[in-house]
Amino acid sequence: MDVCSGWIICLVVSITALPVPAEIVKGSVNDVLNLPCKYTFEGNAYAMCWGREDCPNSGCNNEVIKTDGQNVILRKSDRYQLLGDVARGDVSLTIIGVIKEDEGTYCCHVEIPGPNNGQKNNLEVKIQGVASTTTDHHPTTTEEVVFSMRKSFIILSSLMF
Repeated sequence: MDVCSGWIICLVVSITALPVPAEIVKGSVNDVLNLPCKYTFEGNAYAMCWGREDCPNSGCNNEVIKTDGQNVILRKSDRYQLLGDVARGDVSLTIIGVIKEDEGTYCCHVEIPGPNNGQKNNLEVKIQGVASTTTDHHPTTTEEVVFSMRKSFIILSSLMF
């Protein structure tokens, strides 16, 4: 007897077994990089974690940050931040001062109770060379004010002495 005699069932099983390709997030060395991850908030904030490998069945491997649903309870480095509204479902990971070693697979796992063990998202981070700081640099308002203040101080100093 053929295992796939009910071909519709085999087709459904085959479709659900296909791996979902990871979203690619690109950045440059020294950048601030945002890895998106959100869940639908329906009155409950859920524990979650970010890890540095594909999402396992539960939790995260090689955790970089973890919450209890309200507060961060584990952080591998201050470079890893959750700057969104964690208690409302925005658990996007921000990496500050990106380094080449940040490249690789990241897992966002939200521990939502139920048969699927929560929401799991794999992201692939690609890091390019150093972000350009010398070409096409346009001073920010802060830089212009600081330069103007220094220039004024130098002129004032030279007049006083």
